[in-house]
Amino acid sequence: MRRVIWLLSATAAAVALAWWLAHLPGTVALIGFGYTIEAATPVALVAGALLLLALLLVLRLLMALLGIPSALRFWRRDHQRRGGDTAVGRALVALAADEETDALTQAASTLELGVASTSKASAKFGEYNGLNQAQASLIGNFSLRGGSAYGMGAGLGRWELEGSNLGTTAGSVGLRVSEQGQWSIGLRYEELRHNLWDSYQTPYVGANGGNSFTLPGFGLAANTTTLTTDQLAAIETADIEAMASTQLRALTTDQVVALSADQVVALNSTQLNSLTTAQTAAMLTSQLTAIETADVAGLSSTALRALTTDQVAALTTDQAVALTTAQMNSLTTAQVSVLTTAQLVAIETTDVAGLTST
Repeated sequence: MRRVIWLLSATAAAVALAWWLAHLPGTVALIGFGYTIEAATPVALVAGALLLLALLLVLRLLMALLGIPSALRFWRRDHQRRGGDTAVGRALVALAADEETDALTQAASTLELGVASTSKASAKFGEYNGLNQAQASLIGNFSLRGGSAYGMGAGLGRWELEGSNLGTTAGSVGLRVSEQGQWSIGLRYEELRHNLWDSYQTPYVGANGGNSFTLPGFGLAANTTTLTTDQLAAIETADIEAMASTQLRALTTDQVVALSADQVVALNSTQLNSLTTAQTAAMLTSQLTAIETADVAGLSSTALRALTTDQVAALTTDQAVALTTAQMNSLTTAQVSVLTTAQLVAIETTDVAGLTST
């Protein structure tokens, strides 16, 4: 649509210009060399325009003729350049073929040693290349090759020992042995540390991998002695079973008393034996009676002698039956004197037969 409008506008302008020229009054005369040429003004203007166009065409033709030698020189140089490129390309192909042949027939070993200096520590910059610290690092690369295929004997055997980026956390070392066209076996070690971040901070002070960290100015932190009664009661029995002796011995007597019957049941004989005398003496009757008979049978003499007379009197008949002869003999005189009739009657005859005179 735009082209149609433009064409109509140009046609209208041309018609208007022609109409204007046709109605111009007067004549134009050209006098020279004894001749006079007269023409109507519209005819003279058209003739002048045609003459100007002819002169422009002649000028362009002359410029083209004058530029022919320069164009020929440019074509000749371009042709020579293309020929030179082709020759160099063929030479490089031949040289590469020779290098490939040499690589297969001649053992070439290399050793590189250099220093890389990093001006600023950055985990992101050294995320994979091992240059994450602001320091100078000694970096080495080597490539050692040999074997009968390299003219060191009769055969096609090869061996290669290579190492790269040695001295950084992105180093690698590899060994490969092969028989050309038959088999190949290799072993390679690559170390690639992924540095994510290097500016983590914590207010706690302690050894890496340790269980005790202190908060400067606030005393011991992250320890069992700071657990409240509600926190202790919320610990699951499966976690109680996994508690170490050191953690159990760190409990205060109030914390021991706060343990539920289910938590006490979860304690095995080894954990019970690790309790201090004060902890054992602080246990409630309900806690003692919750101890399973298998764990009672595993109690040490020290743990049994730590029981108060009230605790001994509170033992159930099943727990008394579980006591071995050795355990009965380890009880103090005061403990034995508080045994109830029901407890004594429940003791098995074989254990009674093993009791000492004391």
